[in-house]
Amino acid sequence: MISQLMQDIRYAVRSLGRSPGFSVVSVLILALGIGATTALFSVVNAVLLTPLPYPESDRLAMAERIEAGSLRTIASYPEFLDWHDSGVFAQSAAVVGRSFFLDTDEGPAPLVGRRVTEEFFGLLRVRPRLGRDFLPDEARTRDDVAVLSHAFWANRLGGDPDIVGRDLRLRDRVVHVVGVLPEDFVDPIDPARPRDLYIPLIASAEERGPGGRNSQWIQVLGRLRDGITLEQGASQIRAISERALREHKGSDPRSLAPFTLRALIDHHVAGARPALWMVFGSVGCVLLIGCVNVSNLMGARLAARGHELAVRAAVGASGRRLAAQLMTESLVLSSAGAAVALVLVLWTVDLIREVSPADIPRIGQAGLDLRVFGFALFVSVVSGLLLGLLPVLRGSRQDLLAVLKQTRGAGGTSMARSRGWLLAGEVALTCVLMVGAMLSLTSLRRLLAVDPGFRTDHVLSVDLSYAGDWQPEAVRSFFDNLIHRAGDFPGVVAAGAVDNLPYSGSWSQYSTTVEGFAEGVLPELRGKTIEYQQAAVGGDYFRVMGIPLEAGRTFDRRDDAPGAPGAVMISASLARALWGDQDPLGRRLGGERGQFGLHGRPGASVIGVVGSVRQFGPDSPVERTLYRPMAQGEPWGGTLLVRTENDPATLAPLIRQAARDLDGAVLFRRALTMEDLLRARTAPPRFLAVLLGCFGGAALLLAALGVYGVLAYSVSQRTREIGVRVALGARQRSVLGMVIRQGMAPAVAGIAVGLAGAAALSGLLRGLLYGVSATDPLAYGAVALVLAAVALAACWTPARRAARVDPMVALRCD
Repeated sequence: MISQLMQDIRYAVRSLGRSPGFSVVSVLILALGIGATTALFSVVNAVLLTPLPYPESDRLAMAERIEAGSLRTIASYPEFLDWHDSGVFAQSAAVVGRSFFLDTDEGPAPLVGRRVTEEFFGLLRVRPRLGRDFLPDEARTRDDVAVLSHAFWANRLGGDPDIVGRDLRLRDRVVHVVGVLPEDFVDPIDPARPRDLYIPLIASAEERGPGGRNSQWIQVLGRLRDGITLEQGASQIRAISERALREHKGSDPRSLAPFTLRALIDHHVAGARPALWMVFGSVGCVLLIGCVNVSNLMGARLAARGHELAVRAAVGASGRRLAAQLMTESLVLSSAGAAVALVLVLWTVDLIREVSPADIPRIGQAGLDLRVFGFALFVSVVSGLLLGLLPVLRGSRQDLLAVLKQTRGAGGTSMARSRGWLLAGEVALTCVLMVGAMLSLTSLRRLLAVDPGFRTDHVLSVDLSYAGDWQPEAVRSFFDNLIHRAGDFPGVVAAGAVDNLPYSGSWSQYSTTVEGFAEGVLPELRGKTIEYQQAAVGGDYFRVMGIPLEAGRTFDRRDDAPGAPGAVMISASLARALWGDQDPLGRRLGGERGQFGLHGRPGASVIGVVGSVRQFGPDSPVERTLYRPMAQGEPWGGTLLVRTENDPATLAPLIRQAARDLDGAVLFRRALTMEDLLRARTAPPRFLAVLLGCFGGAALLLAALGVYGVLAYSVSQRTREIGVRVALGARQRSVLGMVIRQGMAPAVAGIAVGLAGAAALSGLLRGLLYGVSATDPLAYGAVALVLAAVALAACWTPARRAARVDPMVALRCD
């Protein structure tokens, strides 16, 4: 058996070597298909299929709620206590992000940390590399102990083996190091953003009490108790949440949607899963189309080798022996394609990483491993079997005597029919891919055309944090001076500052009852609650951002003076929500009933109304926003903004130096143009559109080659027949039409089937599109026209060649 297999392989290699053009083209088509499919699988494997790096990670879950189509994971501390004591979890922990500043000889250095409750490390089953984690008593009473990440310990502290037991001096406290985490530990909430240290989370009495239900500030992570499934746990958490909502009617309106549970890995990959599976399915279709093309090439080659195979059969080769030889040739081709594909995989994975959104978790781990290598081998074998199936079936049905008598140039109708069916299937798959690509590109175009409420061109944003001896007056003075200095830089049109920049991922969500928030509101709003964003602005913020002033005025020096009455500006959407069509100017907010973040001022008057903005991205709704002067608040830092006449990125070094000159304790975090932020916010749909567009284009090219190849081969096989037709008086126009009809018939059938298939699969794309229906008739019509035009163009050259056949040459060809 082994010797026979080796003999078949040697014969297959020699046979393929005698047809170098066919072999090279086939290997390249298969290499591109297998390589792209394997590269996408390596990404799917790393992101979706690999378990989280914690023991029994399938038992880990996060509390979350879906409200108004958006996901929220922020809960109150009393809700965490409800769930902790419910019996759903074996262990649970509350988690909140926190920034710190490490005192160093060069000045304060920023650190990214977390505050966590006592069971955090236990529920993850993580044991520190050095020292220990938090003891129950200290975790409940002390916030001056810390567990360090391995990267922070190794890179910033030099890997000091005696670090446990020592103190670290931060800006606002001194912490005692009790442990160092292992090198492979990743943060369970945000794996893409490593943390430097963890300290205990201690809630105040007010945050623990009934009133604390209005304060949403923590995330809750838990390990399910043995015997409780995720569905059972989610049901119990939902029931507890609904009961709490009934008992605490005055709670934050964001709590009106009850909490449920989601597996931790689903929390990480939920946003990426649909797009990745969609792209993976698309590249699989491209591979299948490539296999169809190579199969048609092999069918043509089989027809040319008919006499050879018939002679072998005549001298004693059995049908099974010939089938094994044909299948071996197919497997040799696919194996060669897979070998070349593995060389392409690493390059392709790097390319996918470059175009992928930054928030796809674990995509950096994509690459060749045993599972990916096994997948490539599996795809290679399956491709080889598919390639060999049709030639084997054709070969097994050949009439030996008819083949030996067959003259060169005769063709088989059954073979032509099978090639037509394959061509129709190829066009149908191409049609499905092109519809997906067209819809994704249309969605991206409409998303980019959305008016965000501000201008993104020629604006630089510079994030700054104040790490010195924090005093509100010093921070306000710093930003005021920096705004004035930045306004004098060459090419600067205007300068301003804000603490919650749109598209940056920063926000400040508030919620309160209408009474105590605004006077004279619409009668139907009384007794209800309202949500709104709040932002502190300085300088010419609205001019820099291009946010239009719709009524009143913007902030000026009168509003910054000590003892000046409180002044706010509001967005048009907030004005409409509170007062409808009434004039909002001069209306009082806050009053004696509430201050809503005006930091000591009993109330404020509305002095201006500006356009509404989309805070979180072009696909997010416009926000109700309240603006206050930065000079009236207690800023910890913010974002400096400059609008320029030229490239704004060139000003980053000047702003960095100016900030250092004003105060050496200021930290320069990042400098990005608003167009950079827009690209980051539109990265997921751009990723989907780019890849689907590439695969749709590749499928279209393969389909065109398939139509051309089938017709070109058919014309070459029917040369004698066409010559006879011409000799008997057939006109060139009739021959041209005959060949074009032969090619267009399967193409049109494939387009019809493909459009129906795309409509049937439209639900897979529905949640990934913006501003366009998954069954948009314009997109379907455009794809049908493009495919028909490409198929017609592919038919034209073989048809012209057939129409120009010289009957004398054709009749002498045998």
